[in-house]
Amino acid sequence: MAADDQVIVAMRSPSVISTLTASARLLTPAGLIVTTPLMLTQQTSGSAYFTAKLEQTEGFILSVTVFGAAASRGQCFCKVYIQRSPSGGAGVVSHLLVQDYVTADDYLGYPQSPCSSSLEGRGWLHQVVVASPVAGSDWLLTVPAGVRWRLKHVVAILVASAAASNRIPVLRIGLAAASNLVDMPAPSTITASQNVVLTWGEGLVSASVAGNQVQSLPAETILLPGGTIGTSTAGLLAGDQWSGIGVNVEEWVSQ
Repeated sequence: MAADDQVIVAMRSPSVISTLTASARLLTPAGLIVTTPLMLTQQTSGSAYFTAKLEQTEGFILSVTVFGAAASRGQCFCKVYIQRSPSGGAGVVSHLLVQDYVTADDYLGYPQSPCSSSLEGRGWLHQVVVASPVAGSDWLLTVPAGVRWRLKHVVAILVASAAASNRIPVLRIGLAAASNLVDMPAPSTITASQNVVLTWGEGLVSASVAGNQVQSLPAETILLPGGTIGTSTAGLLAGDQWSGIGVNVEEWVSQ
């Protein structure tokens, strides 16, 4: 580390507010080992990197450690790098030390931790609850900025009114562009006064039994920011009601 170099800690945490603690150990030219701690809090979740620098002196980097995010893998991505900052010039990244997810149980350490992509390994498994729309309307969920989803399964309840009509629920997956759609119709029509639990999921076999309908999803359905998941129901009437909507996904910080 030269006198005008900086150690930068950068984090992205689109879904949660995260706090990291970072520290670096340096060997100075005088033969002293000094430690430089830093607490880094992303005040609001968002898709942009939140950065801070470790205050350090000229010397040799012995180690860097990052820990403490109360998050699951797939939520808080961190990178530590050396930025060369010549006098009067813009900072230039000169060396990447380490990058990966930081969780309550998974720490980052230089030099032992590998440099991993935000899309490597397992992500954050969770369910997104969708508010029930007004009667007679379908529902829609949009992938937030800064994340990438793998769609695991969708569960929703459709209660049909007493009015006669054949309702045909279709799960519609939009790949961030109106022209790129995947439609997955339910296996059976829904008639007047029926209360049906519909499930679309990876590896399922199409079936319709006693108020439950099941349909498969394409394997490895990946949705980028702006992608959509929702229904388009043929024959939907004003008194028909969607409710109990849950979308189960695996999430990563998007690139």
